[in-house]
Amino acid sequence: MKLGSQLDRTNSLTILENLVGIGIQQNALKTLNPSVAFGDSGATVQAQIDRLSQRRTALRATAQQFNKRLETMSDNHIGNYFEQQVKLGEAAAEQLALRK
Repeated sequence: MKLGSQLDRTNSLTILENLVGIGIQQNALKTLNPSVAFGDSGATVQAQIDRLSQRRTALRATAQQFNKRLETMSDNHIGNYFEQQVKLGEAAAEQLALRK
């Protein structure tokens, strides 16, 4: 679980890193009883699995939206995106680019 959480951090350089982290966490959680509480939050194992699935779905949706937007972005905006990617990570940079 710890390795998965370390990979799935907000400022991960790539979304792939997040997705691998999510997968590691989900695989570890699937070995546990889904109805027991997990961690300090009091949420069940199943609730944690569901939260990770929602996060994975959101990351993929953002990436798909960004890929469509990328096709129409100016060179300057693409350059700004890559600068933000280095500072904030891919997922945050994509979300920023989509807001503009």
